[in-house]
Amino acid sequence: MSRTKEEIVAKPVRSDHVDTYGPWAWIAGFAFAVLITWMMFYIADGFS
Repeated sequence: MSRTKEEIVAKPVRSDHVDTYGPWAWIAGFAFAVLITWMMFYIADGFS
């Protein structure tokens, strides 16, 4: 049985969140992070 290099090398099994949920989930995650950061400084500014 002759095996070629392509058969010996493992197939890619990585599943990124961009492949699973699409790029809009990535963009929404950044937007949520910006919102949380802004909210943190907005609330903290009220205490000064």
